[in-house]
Amino acid sequence: MDIARIMRKRRWTGRDAGVVLMESLLNDIQRPGGPNPVTQGHVDRITSTFETDGAWRDYEGYKALFYGVLDSFNTAAGYNRHRLYHGLARLLGRVREVTLVEGALMRIRTNGIDPEAVTLFDGFETLERLAADEAKRDEAQEWERRFITPAIRGICAHNALMRLIGEEWKLDRLAAGEAEVTPLNYHETVGTYNRNLQTLGKLVQTPEGTRMIHDLFPTLDSLEDAAPTAEAIAEVRKQIKRDKTARTVRHLWPLTERLLTSVRSGGNP
Repeated sequence: MDIARIMRKRRWTGRDAGVVLMESLLNDIQRPGGPNPVTQGHVDRITSTFETDGAWRDYEGYKALFYGVLDSFNTAAGYNRHRLYHGLARLLGRVREVTLVEGALMRIRTNGIDPEAVTLFDGFETLERLAADEAKRDEAQEWERRFITPAIRGICAHNALMRLIGEEWKLDRLAAGEAEVTPLNYHETVGTYNRNLQTLGKLVQTPEGTRMIHDLFPTLDSLEDAAPTAEAIAEVRKQIKRDKTARTVRHLWPLTERLLTSVRSGGNP
C-alpha cells in the first residue's frame, strides 16, 4: 500500500488509518530495531479528523488486528522457533553421537577386537545401550512429540493464517508473507538428521539394528508435511470472511488451532 498516497488524501477513512497502522507493524517485523518511516504520528493525524462512529469502528477493527497479528507473530517467532531449535539440537546431537560411536565400533570389530574390551566408548551412547536404558529409550521420540512437530506445525499454521488474513482484509504485504516466520535451516537440519540415520543403518545392517533405529529415532515432518490441509485453509478462510469483528481478530488462536488440527499427510500422526 502506498502510504504517501494515503497521507495525501483530503478525507480519510477508518481503513486508511488501519492500513497505515498495519504498515508500521510490518515494517517493524521486516526490519526489527531499524528505522520505521511509518509512525504513530501518521495514524494520529488521520484519526484526529474522524467525525463518525463508523470511521472509529473501522479503525478499531484494524487496531485489534494489529495486536492479533503481533501476538501470533511473537508466538511463532519466539516460543515456537525456540522449542523447534531446542528439540532439533537435542535430536541431532543424539543421532550424531550414536552414528560416530557405531562407526568406530564397526572398525574395531573389523580388526578382530572385542568391543566389550574397549573402554574408550564407555561414556557414549550406542544403539544397544539406548534400547536397554528405560530412561533414555524414548527420549528422542519425546523430543519430536513435545518440541519439534508442534513447533514446526505451529509456525506453518501462523504463516498460512497471515496470508489468509492479508487476502481477506486486502493487506497486500500481509498476503505476500511479510509477517511469516522462517524456520531457519530447517530443511538443512532435517537433511543432516536423515543422512545420519541412513549412515547408521548402513553401519548396523542387521534386522535388530534396523528395528532399534526405527524405535529410537523419529521421522520428522518436512515443511510441506507440516502445512495445514487445503480443507482447513478453506474453512478458516470462510470464518475470516464471515467474522471480521475486533474481538475475533484480536484473539487469533482459535483460527490457528483449527489450522493446527489438520496437517498434510506426513511422517507423524
